Amino acid sequence: MSTIETKSAIHQLVDEINDEQFLKAVYIILEQKATPEPDFWDALTENQRLAIKKGVSDADAGRSKPYQQVLNKYL
Repeated sequence: MSTIETKSAIHQLVDEINDEQFLKAVYIILEQKATPEPDFWDALTENQRLAIKKGVSDADAGRSKPYQQVLNKYL
């Protein structure tokens, strides 16, 4: 079944349903899927972005510590 056929079949099924509570639930699910989630990167400050980029550069250059070593520092 193609995307167009699937959408058409969904429309037909929805037209046949009279359960308002169910339709509202389906609407909420569809609305959430249709609304793109914001990218967390856009919510960061410029300083936070620079710190992340520096950390990635450090890791790429081999300037990192093993996970267990860092974990032990805080346990």
